[in-house]
Amino acid sequence: DVGFDRSEMYSSSLGNTVEYYERHVFLCYKEPLDWPARLENSVDDPLPYLLSAAIKSRKDHLPLKTRLTIYGGSNGTEFTDGDVLIFPEMIKYKGLKESDVDGFVEDVLVQGKPWASGIPESLVGAYIFVCAHASRDKRCGVCGPVLVEKFKEEIESRSL
Repeated sequence: DVGFDRSEMYSSSLGNTVEYYERHVFLCYKEPLDWPARLENSVDDPLPYLLSAAIKSRKDHLPLKTRLTIYGGSNGTEFTDGDVLIFPEMIKYKGLKESDVDGFVEDVLVQGKPWASGIPESLVGAYIFVCAHASRDKRCGVCGPVLVEKFKEEIESRSL
C-alpha cells in the first residue's frame, strides 16, 4: 500500500531526516506526471539536467550549501517553465533557458550577485511544496495530489 493508510505512517519521527542545506533553489519545469524517475539525470530534459550538473560541478565554489528541487507549477499558477525560486533569499528569476544555466549559477549562486540576464523579483508570503512525483516514489504520486488539493481548499476557504 502506498496511500495514507500504509503501515509505516506515523511509525517514526521525521525530525532531522532531511540533509542540512542553507539555500534551496526551485526550478519550475513541466508537471510531475511528465517526469522520469530521475529528472535531474535525464538528458531528454535538458534544463533540469544542466542546472543540476552546473550546481554539482560548482559545489566547492558555492558559498552556501545548496539544494535543487524541481517543481511542477506551470499548470494554473503564476509560474512558468524556467522560473527559479531561491530561498531563503525570497527571490524569483523568470525564464531560465538552457543556454543561460552556467551564467546563472556563476552570477547568482557562486558570486551572490544579480543575474546579468534577468531581473530578480521579490517573493512574499509563504510557500508550500508537496512532492507528487509518482515515477520516483509511488507514495508521492498517490498522496501528493490529494495533499495539494486539500491545501488549495484550505487556502481558499481562509481567503489566504
